[in-house]
Amino acid sequence: MEKLDLHSFAKEIKQSYDQVVSGDLTYQIYTTSRDSSLKPTTSGTGDITDFVSEFEESAVQFGIIRVNPFGSDVVKLLLIGWCPDSAPLKSKISFAPNLAEVGRILHYHVQVTTRDSDDLDVQDLLKRVSDASGARYSIQSIAKQSAPVKSFKPTPKPASPSPSPSSSSSEPVKPKFGAAPKISSTKPTPAPPAKKPLTSSSNNDNDGWEGEEELEERDFHEKPLDTLPGAYKPTNQRLFHYQQQV
Repeated sequence: MEKLDLHSFAKEIKQSYDQVVSGDLTYQIYTTSRDSSLKPTTSGTGDITDFVSEFEESAVQFGIIRVNPFGSDVVKLLLIGWCPDSAPLKSKISFAPNLAEVGRILHYHVQVTTRDSDDLDVQDLLKRVSDASGARYSIQSIAKQSAPVKSFKPTPKPASPSPSPSSSSSEPVKPKFGAAPKISSTKPTPAPPAKKPLTSSSNNDNDGWEGEEELEERDFHEKPLDTLPGAYKPTNQRLFHYQQQV
């Protein structure tokens, strides 16, 4: 693993970094040389669009820039670690630990690792700085605080009528009732007339027997039942009767 040399150009690195912090420079880019030393190579006073265009396709580089996140006037320092696929293999292998070492001497607010041109999109970089710095949260908080607060006013109740002076305090208060119920204007249906009692003749016709004669009660003293012969016959008589038939 290739260890990054931060001592050979330590004075130049610190001086260029201080210029970015003070505002004399907007950004500074540091490049890893073949002997693994880190030195400042490109600086400028342009915006972030100029900054991202300074990175090379075949070298591992580190850049620091002053940016203003969306909705905030506070300046933030953005550190970008650039490690393209076309960089030397030994530089790519040691990129992660070397980026951590660079971050110790180049103090920053937001750090972003980039590997191709898509990662250097200006809008995405500014959004990441804005999200990390909490600028959107501050804007929402300020908006909520500045919004006027509506005070709650209860609806006044109607005043109750004061008692007349002529009324006595001992007189009982009559309760107030609601409106009288509505009475239906429809007339009640009259009850059907009572049916007249049926005569004896109609009773005989409508008694359910359909003209059948009325049953007569029998007096057994005057009209006794007829005596019927018994069904029992002695055995000898039945044998005699059977022999005659044979």
